[in-house]
Amino acid sequence: MQPPIRVTRTLKPRSVKEVKPGTFLVDMGHNFAGTVRLRVQGLPGSRWYCDMGKTH
Repeated sequence: MQPPIRVTRTLKPRSVKEVKPGTFLVDMGHNFAGTVRLRVQGLPGSRWYCDMGKTH
């Protein structure tokens, strides 16, 4: 039996850039596997999309 998965550390963004109005690029400074906890603010009914990938 495998041990339970636990949070081992929490990363904060190294930088956040608005690449075009309403579109943000968040650099975490590391490649990692795991889940994302994201806090957003906006108007009711607003949509957001999260796409993760490695960039250079």
